[in-house]
Amino acid sequence: MVKETPRTSSVSARTFGERLKAWSEPARHFSWWTSWFYILIGVIVMCAGFVFFINPYNIVPGGVYGASIVLHNIFPSIQVGTFGYFFDVPLLVLASIFLGAKLGARTIFAALIAPVIMNGLSLLAYPDAASLHALDPTKLCGGVINMTDHLMLTSIIGAAMIGLG
Repeated sequence: MVKETPRTSSVSARTFGERLKAWSEPARHFSWWTSWFYILIGVIVMCAGFVFFINPYNIVPGGVYGASIVLHNIFPSIQVGTFGYFFDVPLLVLASIFLGAKLGARTIFAALIAPVIMNGLSLLAYPDAASLHALDPTKLCGGVINMTDHLMLTSIIGAAMIGLG
């Protein structure tokens, strides 16, 4: 009789160093870094669309940031991006439970960095805290981007930037 040895998976048979090398291998390629760079640029464009064209004019799109704009109007001392975190984190937890390993690191990165960029752009775009809390379009970038009389154009530009991002 031939005694069979128990089979182990190739993942558990590898040493920690081999697993670490396999995990870090993609980071050595230029395409890996460019994909992360493109995601960051896309998030910045999307956040700029929200900060400069959607938030100040109280245009409420669907989704997490639409609900965040509504909540910001109820609680103006909390920024839209912060409300975005309140929604994004539980949604990421639920997605990781239901999707498991399918939920990529790029998705998590984009969802967690977007509110930070949105809050940062808001702080840079408004001159003082009062206009930031009110999302006053007349004070946005010193009044340069005041499109109060052109809401349809504002909606189109904002939607294009969000879609592009």
